[in-house]
Amino acid sequence: MGDKHENGGWEPHLHFQLSLVEPETHDLPGVVAPEDREQALLDYPDPRLVLGPLY
Repeated sequence: MGDKHENGGWEPHLHFQLSLVEPETHDLPGVVAPEDREQALLDYPDPRLVLGPLY
């Protein structure tokens, strides 16, 4: 976990993302455009499926 200067000013935090497609790079998208939402929901399922009810 990086410090604020590495996280765009955000406090240190952890992202847990699932992907059903092989990433093209070392990074997965944190957000998608509204028109890409439906495909993103298929490609990147809700991590609560693995982690349980977090909220």
